[in-house]
Amino acid sequence: MQSNQTKNNQYLLKKWIPAILSVIAVIAILILLIVVKSDFLYFFIAIIAITTGYAVIMNKYQYRKYKEAWLKPTATEAANAMNRRLVGLRDKKLKDVIMAANTGIVCLVYGERDKALTIIDNFNWGATTPYQHSFKYTMIALDNYLYADNHHNGLFAANKAKELATISTKFPGSKETIAMYNLYVVIGKILTEGTANESLAELEELYHDSKPNKKPNMIAEWALANAYYELGDHAKSAEMLERCKKTAPFGVMLHKIKA
Repeated sequence: MQSNQTKNNQYLLKKWIPAILSVIAVIAILILLIVVKSDFLYFFIAIIAITTGYAVIMNKYQYRKYKEAWLKPTATEAANAMNRRLVGLRDKKLKDVIMAANTGIVCLVYGERDKALTIIDNFNWGATTPYQHSFKYTMIALDNYLYADNHHNGLFAANKAKELATISTKFPGSKETIAMYNLYVVIGKILTEGTANESLAELEELYHDSKPNKKPNMIAEWALANAYYELGDHAKSAEMLERCKKTAPFGVMLHKIKA
C-alpha cells in the first residue's frame, strides 16, 4: 500500500512534468544557439525575458486579487472573487477542490459556519488525492479553533491534514505548503496546551516567514493575538487584531479574542 507521500509525489510529478520538459527544452535550445553562434540567440533570450517578466507580473496580480477578495462585504462575494483567480486552471477536479476549500474557509472566517459545514460534509473528498483531501481537515481544524470550546479535535484534524499533505521538499512551493500545515498544528497546541515559549516562538517564526506583507496571513495573526493576550501583552494582541480587521474587515470571527 502506497504512503500518502508517495501518492502525493506521483500526483505532483505528473503536474510538473510538462513544466520540467519545457525548461529542459529551453536550456537545450539556448545551448545549441550559443554553440552554433546563431543570430537567433538574442531574439530567443528576449523571448525568455518577456515570458519570465509576464510570469512575475501575473504572480503579483494573483496576490493583489487575493488581498482584494478579503475586502468584500459578504462571504459569497469574497469566495467568488477568490475563486475567479482559478479561471485558468485546466484541471477541473483540482479546481473544484480548491474552490470548495476557499469557500469553506471564507465562510468560517465570515461567521457563516453552517455553509462551511455543508461543504465539509457534502463534498466528495473520497475522489481526491491525499493532498487534496487534507483541505477538508484544515477546514475542520479552523472550524474547531474559531467556534469550539475544546480544541483537541482541531489539533487532531490539523495533524491529520499535515499527514495527508506530506510531500517531498524537492517540489517548488513545498516549503510554503509544509509551513501552512505546521501553522495549524502550532495553533492547536497553543489553544490546547497554553502559550509555551517554544510554541509562541514557532508561531512567530511561521508568521514572519510567510511574508504577511505580500500575502495576508490573518489566521496566524488571530492566533498570535490570542497568544499575546494570554501572556498579558494586550498591546501586541490588539495590534494583531487590528491587522486582521484591516485585511479582512468583514471576517468577524478573526476580530475577537477566543474566550
